[in-house]
Amino acid sequence: LDMALGKGVGSGLLAAIIALFWFGSTLESRWGEKRLLFFSLIVVVVVNTVGALVAAAFPGSFSSLAGRSSAIVYGTTPLVYAFLTVWCLMFARTRLAILNIEARTLIWVLAILGGLDMVFVGRLKGLMTLTSILVAYLLVSGLWRPRLLLDKIRLMIIEARIKRRRNNIRIVDKDRKYHRR
Repeated sequence: LDMALGKGVGSGLLAAIIALFWFGSTLESRWGEKRLLFFSLIVVVVVNTVGALVAAAFPGSFSSLAGRSSAIVYGTTPLVYAFLTVWCLMFARTRLAILNIEARTLIWVLAILGGLDMVFVGRLKGLMTLTSILVAYLLVSGLWRPRLLLDKIRLMIIEARIKRRRNNIRIVDKDRKYHRR
């Protein structure tokens, strides 16, 4: 079957079509056709722009970090990963029956797969996969706006500072005196 479908190209195309249809139809039913197409356009343009800039700056980026293979970047993989990321964020606290993990945890699995792509398939392919995950997360969370992203970072710093201060609080026993009069 693999030989009939073009030595992996056909089966990869079939898997991409199934993934795009499955996750894309879920997103379309939630968002609507216009918003899904606009999201897809933004993801495709940003990911391919980053890929083109990296390929122009570093021509050797098509090879993997392991150095044994190289991949020409093509296909729908970044869009599939972006749809999967949004799907995981939509069903964040829902436990997936087969894997027994929350859906939002699956985003880390996708990032690990992108890292493995970078090591074993091609640096540029892995970078584009990770870029698509990041772009999808930023678009859905609203953190693509610099003001909101800076506010979120400031809030995280303040919360860390408060947590450090709370950890330094000591409870004094009634019978013991720590100060002199």
